[in-house]
Amino acid sequence: MNFSTSNRMMKSFEEILRYQDSIPFHIKRGKGAYIYDYDQNKWVDFYLNRGSLILGHAHPLVTKYIKNSISKGYQFIHSSPLEYQLAKLVMMAYPMIESIRFQHHLSELLDVLVDNVQESTGKGKVLYLGTNFIPHIKQDKVIICPSDTDNIERVIVNYLPEIGGVCIEPVETYPEMKIYPDGFLKYIQDLCIKQGILFILNEMVTGFRMSKGGGVEYYQLNPDLILLGGILGGGFPLYAVGGRKDLIKLIFRKENCYSPFHYVAGIETLKYLYRHNPYSYLNNLIRKLLISIKNNRLEINGICSMFSIKGLEDKNYWNSLIEKQFFLMPPLNQCHFLSVCHNDKQIANLIKTINNIDV
Repeated sequence: MNFSTSNRMMKSFEEILRYQDSIPFHIKRGKGAYIYDYDQNKWVDFYLNRGSLILGHAHPLVTKYIKNSISKGYQFIHSSPLEYQLAKLVMMAYPMIESIRFQHHLSELLDVLVDNVQESTGKGKVLYLGTNFIPHIKQDKVIICPSDTDNIERVIVNYLPEIGGVCIEPVETYPEMKIYPDGFLKYIQDLCIKQGILFILNEMVTGFRMSKGGGVEYYQLNPDLILLGGILGGGFPLYAVGGRKDLIKLIFRKENCYSPFHYVAGIETLKYLYRHNPYSYLNNLIRKLLISIKNNRLEINGICSMFSIKGLEDKNYWNSLIEKQFFLMPPLNQCHFLSVCHNDKQIANLIKTINNIDV
């Protein structure tokens, strides 16, 4: 595989830019399930901006509406009806959301979340089960606990004087994909009810991906608060916290900027998902992947349109996949994703490549 142009770029840029990958990537464009570099190489993308591009790269319908929106201005300090339109679409998928607040910056959203927990419960900390997104929260506001900790009820009771809520992803997506046993999330929800604290679901990755209503619908949960992002903004940085009206009314927006095309991308993405309902198609592709990997030295994990590969942590295996024109993000045991643009042929080629890897 030729990387001559990317290598020249890296040598020119390395004095001011930091590079970590052994194979230099300078991506020129993306289209559908593919990304392309400046040397005319292309890869089937299974990372998709951390799963946020469920319609693939540069979907023509979303791109059309984004261009139209940008032509009218792309940054304001005032709100617009687009926020209301997106909120109504979110509430169609998440009926338990009575009110919602949007943010363009993840760190501000999470600060708002923990401030809300303090306002509503009188306790200033959140217990986070897992690790994903935690670096964005001020460390004096969160207690981190691995989601596989023995006797979670005892942990919650021990921290009860400090915590006003427990936050967890429906599926832990990073740094290693973890699918919880049946009933585990409802168990956490019931513990929160029992102890009188908030049950908060982090759906920034799983929202609108596991199903129309994300992990809430898939696992039949009823959280007090829900965090959304990724697909919510059609891949652009747009985040939200939604839930009970009495809780959300305590939240005030901290930022004073508004990017309408982020909302447009989210609106058109959700409209497409609701109209075409691609979840059965995506789930069938994942099932084919899971049942067809015959490399006994590997562990394939997957649910809905997400998967991970355990046993290929060595960078040489990643390089082998790159050479075969598949882009997966190391470490490969973190969550990877499908889009509506992925097809049977691409999945069959990935299966063949993985089965032939000598681990």
